[in-house]
Amino acid sequence: MDILNTLDELHELVDNSKKLPFTDKRLIPDDDIVHIVHSLRSDCPSALTEAQQIISTKDQIIAQAHQEAERIVAQAKEYAKTLVEDDPIHKEAALEAERVRKEAYQEIEKARAEAVKLQNQAKQYALSLLRHSTEKLSTTVSDLTMLKETLDKAAVSLENYTPRTTTTEDNE
Repeated sequence: MDILNTLDELHELVDNSKKLPFTDKRLIPDDDIVHIVHSLRSDCPSALTEAQQIISTKDQIIAQAHQEAERIVAQAKEYAKTLVEDDPIHKEAALEAERVRKEAYQEIEKARAEAVKLQNQAKQYALSLLRHSTEKLSTTVSDLTMLKETLDKAAVSLENYTPRTTTTEDNE
């Protein structure tokens, strides 16, 4: 998944960035962060599209199961019609048709349950990706904010710094 690769790229960027001395802050180029944020924004819709495709596949599976069930029921009815001539055979055919009908409906229920399971998994996967992406972005923004504050404080300290000058009297 592209989102996971982008998050790995972000993690690697943070790991490989330079640390600010005497802090737990890191220096990360703005362009690199902007690139990663753009990548995450463009990857999120594709992850959601993938989840939608999974849901669509689920709907196709259910439709195919219904068609197969109808085909099996129609086949069973046709089979039953050929056996109607003789009463004991008719009874056997009716039992067989009922068995096939039940089997078809069981297959439909299995397909429906599988489709619901796939849909739930797709939703959970999409939510997990979004949750993970949000957490990573939030942490990164927080780290960048703290880094900016640290740099602002350092700049103010440097502006207020006045070096001590030595005079000839001090040297004596």
